[in-house]
Amino acid sequence: MFTPRLVASMYLIVMWSSQAVCQVERLTTDSLADVFPLSVGNQWTYRYYLFWQNWPSGNPGETCVDSGSAVCEVAGYVRTPDSTVWQIHQRRDIVRHDVIDSLTGRPLDTTYAIQDTSSFEFIESHEGQHQLYRNADPYLVLHEVFPFTREYVDSALINRFAYVDAGDTLAFRSWLDAFHGQYFIFTFKEDVGLVYNFYNSGTVDAYSTHEHVLITSIINSVTYPSRSEPGPFTLLQNYPNPFNPRTAISVTATARNHGSLRVLDVLGREVSKLWEGMLIPGTVTVSWNASDVASGIYFCQLRAGPYVQTRKMTLIK
Repeated sequence: MFTPRLVASMYLIVMWSSQAVCQVERLTTDSLADVFPLSVGNQWTYRYYLFWQNWPSGNPGETCVDSGSAVCEVAGYVRTPDSTVWQIHQRRDIVRHDVIDSLTGRPLDTTYAIQDTSSFEFIESHEGQHQLYRNADPYLVLHEVFPFTREYVDSALINRFAYVDAGDTLAFRSWLDAFHGQYFIFTFKEDVGLVYNFYNSGTVDAYSTHEHVLITSIINSVTYPSRSEPGPFTLLQNYPNPFNPRTAISVTATARNHGSLRVLDVLGREVSKLWEGMLIPGTVTVSWNASDVASGIYFCQLRAGPYVQTRKMTLIK
């Protein structure tokens, strides 16, 4: 017989240079934070745990435990005037332990590995605080790392931009059907994304629970709006990346504003000023020659009026 092993109070979050992004890009203490940064190449690795048990009346029961890891990565996007559709790829590497009881003999006890991949679309609304959701049956994606569908809106919106507490986190409880006792606990961290997803079905005959905890993350880009809508300027990821020693950096604009483009090190110190002037609707591309600096992580920062965006760049010599 299995019992759920849920460790909700302690977990480890390992971030690649995300603290440096915070130092570089923070605007004001009262602005909304990017609690689910979405950019091509952003990646999250979770400790994956799922427990479910089914004991129908008068029939043999079944108990199953899935444990291992899941990697979610932003693979691409399509932008429209009112929304952005993000393509998410997920890879799971788990071990399943399944026990089916028998009325006539010994239980059927099996353990086997599961390695699978899947893809789905995240829709990011461009209105308000940018609600995130999937067009999917909520009960088919119930135990996934990112189970957000439209059915959650009655209890709590899943928004990309939100206010965070003193620990730079946002934690809340959410329901699909509050009358039946099932609930989620979601925790998001500024500049990182979802760091904790816990579910309890609240039932007896058919019981399930899961706990997905962030282990590592690779965040290439974070957006810091000073109001609830991101601005009309986009700093694109440099290409190539990693690079040696030259790379190209592009900025797209849909409005006029004075702007600047700088390269910063991991401590937020200016390494190079690439460009400064008037941004006009269209695309500006500049090149950075990094032959005179050491290998490592650098940040390209765009400032345009109240808007600031940053991209992480990797120089390898």
